Amino acid sequence: MPCVCTSLLLARRGSPDRDDRDRSRERGGGGGGGGGRGPMTFRQFMNKQPDDLSPEEAQARYKDYLVDFHGGEIKADFVATKDQER
Repeated sequence: MPCVCTSLLLARRGSPDRDDRDRSRERGGGGGGGGGRGPMTFRQFMNKQPDDLSPEEAQARYKDYLVDFHGGEIKADFVATKDQER
């Protein structure tokens, strides 16, 4: 049985309906919650990566992306609230 990431890589060129939903999410119509402020889904992330990326490298890059995204989000929240009384 293939791993999940391989299945997602193979499904990357999905149906036109699925592609329309992905484009809608990329424009801020969902895909992570928080009013469009959430991280990209794995599929959205993969659409921005080269086609010859191995599944292992894809997972590693997505993990790095999430760490960077959430780290930046935490820092932005800290800067915005650092002067507030608790």
